[in-house]
Formats: sequence, structure tokens, C-alpha cells
Amino acid sequence: MNKAEKRRATILDILSKVPASSIAILSDKLGVSTETLRKDLQQLAAEGKIIKRHGSVLLKDSSKNYLPFDLRRKMNRAYKSKIGAKASELVEEGDVILLENSTTSLAMIEALLGNKDLLQTLTIITNSFSIIALIEKEQVKGCFFLGGWIDFSQHATTGSIMEEFFKNIYVDKAFLSAAAVDDEGNLSSYYESDTIFQKIALQQAKQKVLMIGKDKYPKQALLKVANISEFSHIITATPLSEKLIEKIGECGQLSSENGIISV
Repeated sequence: MNKAEKRRATILDILSKVPASSIAILSDKLGVSTETLRKDLQQLAAEGKIIKRHGSVLLKDSSKNYLPFDLRRKMNRAYKSKIGAKASELVEEGDVILLENSTTSLAMIEALLGNKDLLQTLTIITNSFSIIALIEKEQVKGCFFLGGWIDFSQHATTGSIMEEFFKNIYVDKAFLSAAAVDDEGNLSSYYESDTIFQKIALQQAKQKVLMIGKDKYPKQALLKVANISEFSHIITATPLSEKLIEKIGECGQLSSENGIISV
């Protein structure tokens, strides 16, 4: 087996352990240039072993893990509704809020629809077509859609154009969903586009709210986003360890009034 074949075998091994990776991450792990890596990926794609999708690289057989939004929306609806309801209670009159494309964000909007008076004072920023569809007939103060490449299966926009738009917008509160949180409190994501979106959100928002589902802790994904100590509020369907709660309290920006909210 020559060097190129060994690299390709290593790429397949990495992708067998995570749902997706990126060219930048794989290049760093293998210690090769992105140009060399692209040649390897082209060969693996030609052999039908991988696919490239929206900045991510996946094993062809694992592409089924990239679940369509409509299917994800039907999963775990009960706890998502509870998280969404609690998140909606943090929204105040006149807020500019950011909602990413997640099924938990959708549950939050559904909860806000029950408070028409509050909804009319809000400005909503999102990259989610599903959220836009829910509020299109409502009288919100304003709505800004982050344009970019359209991912039809996820009902959202993605890519560098959307990211550049995003960097010019400031929001009062950003509501982000966790893909994975480990015992050290590190928030991570499986997809490069989600990672970039959440990092920009943390920079642009005055307050940050993290929503953690039942199957998201303790867990680690491929790409680090931030430590959850950077969030002002945490809403979780899974009890966090006492050690992690203590650590967050010591070094974080957690709101003393609301703090960690369990559902």
C-alpha cells in the first residue's frame, strides 16, 4: 500500500467514526495540504466510497444519517416542545432574536405563536424556511432571512454568502441547539456549516441561550464550537453533572436569575 492509499484508508476510518468531516479538519488530521486531500477525496468519490455535501465529507453509506428536516421534526417532539416553551419564556418585548435551523427552534416559535402581543414586538433573524413558513401570516415587527445556497432537504440556507450576511447583524438573544456536549462542557457539531453558524451567532448576540436535548449529553462530535460557559442560559432535557454545573458557575456568564433550566 503506497502513501496515497494509506491516506485514503485513514480518511475512510475517520469518516466511519463520525457522521461527517470537512476538508480543513481532514487536512489537519492527516498533515497534508488541502490540494493533496482534494485529490484523495476525488478518487474516493470516483470509487463511490464518499460523497461531498454542503462543505462536509461523508461516507456514502452514512449519508442516511443526514436526516431530512421533515423526519427530524417528527422525532422526540415531546421534549422539544418543553424546551421550546421554556426558551420562549426568555424572550422579552422588543427583542431581536436569532433562531437557527433546528427542530427545537421550530418548537420555540410554535410556543411564541401563543403570545400574539409579544410576537408583534419581535424581530426574528433566521436561515430556516420552516420558521419563515410558521410566521409568514403573523404580525411580527420584522423578519430578516439569511440568504445563501439552499439545502432543500434541511429547509435552510447555508454557505459563505449566508455567513457574510450574518456577520453584519447584531441580535439581543441567540437560541442555539446542541448537537453534542461533553463532560467538560464543550459544545461540538458534526457539520462544518453548523459549526460556523453557531460561532458567528456567539459573536453577534448579547445573550446566548443553549438548548440541549435528551440524547445530546454527555456526547462529543467532531468540530468544537465553544464551551457552554459562554452561554447566559442553558435549557436542558438531560441533567448535567454536578461537576459540570460547578465548573460553569465558576468560569461562566450564566445568568444567576435563570441559570440552568431543566425540563
